[in-house]
Amino acid sequence: MKKHSFKEWFAATRYWSFPVSTMPVVVTFAYLFANRQVPSGALPWIVLALSLVGVVILHSAGNLLSDWFDYRTGVDNKDAYAVPNLVFGKFQPKEYLFFSIIPGGDMCSALLPVFFKVNTRPTCLLHSRR
Repeated sequence: MKKHSFKEWFAATRYWSFPVSTMPVVVTFAYLFANRQVPSGALPWIVLALSLVGVVILHSAGNLLSDWFDYRTGVDNKDAYAVPNLVFGKFQPKEYLFFSIIPGGDMCSALLPVFFKVNTRPTCLLHSRR
């Protein structure tokens, strides 16, 4: 495997699509903040930062896995307008697969406790228990 620079990997994740996944997090936090549903202190801001990092990592992993699948099934080929990294051999398919499954799986397993947290309020991480 050829060693790729951070810049090459960053471009491979299609970073220009990250606002699509980060905007709902920011808007939700802003809404809660405007309605005084965010408690004071550092915890809500830490949750916001971790949420943004997590959603970007998941989005990156999804983009890489999507490109790998499109290449493997023939959707992306030399005759189609496609992401050229796999089609023209800049990256190997196993590199895309590895760097999509490992971070994506790690993020999903890290978020499982959040999804199974028992709380009826939709903003369970931002509200203190009463």
